[in-house]
Amino acid sequence: MGNKKKCVWKRRGYLFVATLLGASSFSSYAKAGTDYNQFNSVTTELSNDGSQQQTKKISGTVVDETGLPVIGANVVQKGTTNGNITDIDGRFSLDVPPNAILEISYIGYIAQEVKVGSKSTFQIILVEDTQNLDEVVVVGYGVQKKVNMTGAVAAINSESLANRPVTNASTALQGMLPGVTVVQNSGQPGKDNSSIRIRGVGTLNNSNPMYVVDGLIVSTINDIDPNDIENLSVLKDAASAAIYGSRAANGVVLITTKKGSKKAATLKYDGYVGWQTPTSLPEYLPSHEYAALYNNALENEGKQPLYKPNEIESFRNGSDPDNYPNTDWLGLFYKDKGFQHSHRAEVSGGSETTTYMFSLGYLGQDGIIENADFKRYNVRGNINTKINKLSAGMNFSYTYGDTNEPINPWTGDMYQIFRQINRIAPFVPYKYSNGYYGYINDGNPLAWMDSGSIRNEKYHTTRAVGNVGYEIIKGLKIQEMIGYEYTGKSDEKFIKDIQYYNWKTGEPTQYQGPNSQTDDREDYMMLNLQTLLTYNNTFGKHTIGALAGFSQEYSRRDWTIGKRINFLNNDLWELNAGSPDGQTAEGSANEYALRSFFGRVTYDYDNKYLFEANIRRDGTSRINQDARWGTFPSVAAGWTFSEEPFIKEKLGWLSFGKIRASWGRSGMHFSSNYLALGIMNVGATSD
Repeated sequence: MGNKKKCVWKRRGYLFVATLLGASSFSSYAKAGTDYNQFNSVTTELSNDGSQQQTKKISGTVVDETGLPVIGANVVQKGTTNGNITDIDGRFSLDVPPNAILEISYIGYIAQEVKVGSKSTFQIILVEDTQNLDEVVVVGYGVQKKVNMTGAVAAINSESLANRPVTNASTALQGMLPGVTVVQNSGQPGKDNSSIRIRGVGTLNNSNPMYVVDGLIVSTINDIDPNDIENLSVLKDAASAAIYGSRAANGVVLITTKKGSKKAATLKYDGYVGWQTPTSLPEYLPSHEYAALYNNALENEGKQPLYKPNEIESFRNGSDPDNYPNTDWLGLFYKDKGFQHSHRAEVSGGSETTTYMFSLGYLGQDGIIENADFKRYNVRGNINTKINKLSAGMNFSYTYGDTNEPINPWTGDMYQIFRQINRIAPFVPYKYSNGYYGYINDGNPLAWMDSGSIRNEKYHTTRAVGNVGYEIIKGLKIQEMIGYEYTGKSDEKFIKDIQYYNWKTGEPTQYQGPNSQTDDREDYMMLNLQTLLTYNNTFGKHTIGALAGFSQEYSRRDWTIGKRINFLNNDLWELNAGSPDGQTAEGSANEYALRSFFGRVTYDYDNKYLFEANIRRDGTSRINQDARWGTFPSVAAGWTFSEEPFIKEKLGWLSFGKIRASWGRSGMHFSSNYLALGIMNVGATSD
């Protein structure tokens, strides 16, 4: 059988990085083609950027607490993108109205706001943000200090995601994280999810990253309300992702949802309404220009023109629309605007021992064509309690999604509608004056739309994560976790038949059918058990961390498909109303299991010298028993040289600098569940 170890595809990563933070930048976000009116029930702020007022020139310097200039600090007029960056001497200049407010920010320092008023020169002193230096970032099975990380990890919090009028979590990441490419390939309601690529394409066939929500490995993050996210981390290199082993070759996206606080109950509402319009559409020639150019083409080939001047004039003036139509297919196809609105209510609070957060969310999205829409309902609850050394928590969520899209009787999908609406000529009528449809060999795309053939897709996803922990001694904690995910899907397509007629005689001509109903049902469940033993402690300038863990995962997928044709009419679509002649039925199931052991050791001395090592051993049911285990190690080291006394003395302007190097190995799970078995295709033929 050869070398069975090759059954697990592996990816190695080598990294050597030097990080210098001596400048920052500002940006603004806008979404072309969409107008939004955002509102909040608690506060409403009106701002005036002074664009219609007289401006004046101001200047100044930005320094730190020691008086040294801060190079690359952002100085921005609040509420606008009018700003500047300080030069090597910490100086800046701007043109602003007298009532403007300046926002000054720099990495590692507390942001400030300064009113302009009558002043023209400013000296702004930034204070070091020690809290930011202690910021922690979620990593695999734990958290780490941001300044002490040795792997490539990017992170954002809920504030970065706020006020972005997007419909799903993947699109909310667009432009937010370095090294993470987010591409939205469609604007269709309910199917406008984005593809995420971490540092490019890592594997063949499937390059999607691994997703982990509240410690539970999930199949997608697009059913999560972006407003429910507290923070998000992306493990970009093999060193940081190796702790997830055989599924981390394309990186890992870690999401932590919002939790309660030790405060009195707080009620919060967020929402927005908006209208979507096509950003740009092609412009097609009217019939008379189309006919004239077609005549020119024939003449260039030495042939006689097809259309006479009086016929071209009839196309132009619209005096005989039955014989000389001028159909604006795109104008008839697209709506003026598609309405979109989102609403979310949250109640959170707690006491010294228990915190809670509950949220309800709704998203409604209408398409820019008829019969296309999407609705999503979200429910989420997080409850956590800690009494002395015992802690427990429960996270649960439920999501329901409902998508509609038009389909056609020619190919049974929506794609053909868009294809034909951009190909059909303007001299083909949408409808004749007697109500009959015009058509070509493939039919009439607007007749398909009018027929009401619909594909309806629904899903409902339930996730629950429960955990219990106990602190054995100071710094040493054991935690048990159980996670469960269930998704039920239905995909129903009812294709209505269409009969075309000769518009002059009324005789039946072309027929597209028969009508049919297809029902597709799918159920997916996943159960995950984890045991984690962690130790974290500090001894003087030495900080030590350790993790040992065990994970067991099982999943199963069941599906059935049934189809019937030749229904009595186009108003009955349940399967029993169709003819049993020619009916089809299919169904199957698959399952797999994964068992894992993993560990991590971290060490840092005086926040300067850093070391981390990870290892994971995965065993999967997808591979033959003799070769199903794979090992995925990583090591990383770092030196925060900006903490050295001689650096602080010589390079006082440098706020943070680190050199790190890492090596790691991660893997890619096979998509087939039964590679270890000989599979026979039932019904297949062989010559």
